[in-house]
Amino acid sequence: MEEDDINIKASADDINTAIGTIVTNEFFKKLVAYTIKRLLFQFHIVYDPDKGFKGQMAEDIVSNLFISFLDEGGRNWYKNKFPDFEKQFYSALDSEISNIVSGSYVKTENVEVEDEGSVLDFESIEYNELYNHCISQLEKSGADIDELLVFECMSKGLLRREIADELKIPPEGITVIRKRLDRKINLLRKQLESTWS
Repeated sequence: MEEDDINIKASADDINTAIGTIVTNEFFKKLVAYTIKRLLFQFHIVYDPDKGFKGQMAEDIVSNLFISFLDEGGRNWYKNKFPDFEKQFYSALDSEISNIVSGSYVKTENVEVEDEGSVLDFESIEYNELYNHCISQLEKSGADIDELLVFECMSKGLLRREIADELKIPPEGITVIRKRLDRKINLLRKQLESTWS
């Protein structure tokens, strides 16, 4: 087994120190906003600021995730995969959001569908698979949270000004983020041309 295949777990002290370093009011608000946007862009779920999603408030999702890293037997920080704890946390948050969404829907068979818009579209499954692959590759290439959110907006066909409105970032800021993102997208495009077809 290669060394890269071995998960190197951080100690409890490492996690405590990392959390103490990154947790600020501003960062917490950014994580809450990311959770709400992830529900919208990834799962097409409009978050209710008064009721949350299925009774779970975005603030609680983020708080509980921090606690899960601090609890004995809770989430781990794999330092070989994520030398930067912030990236480990975003990865865990993505996983947590997916778990909450998938756990909120009861899978049943032979259900009559009243709304034609909710009929399963197999082309969209292929799109989601490709989309998730793109997000994963962008994360591996070092894309930060702003770049990932801009990419999500772009994947929905939003224009620069619409992205700026959606993310509450000035249009000039979107241009700067796009320049950083474009370099990663070019690498992604080459990778997709050789492996995805």
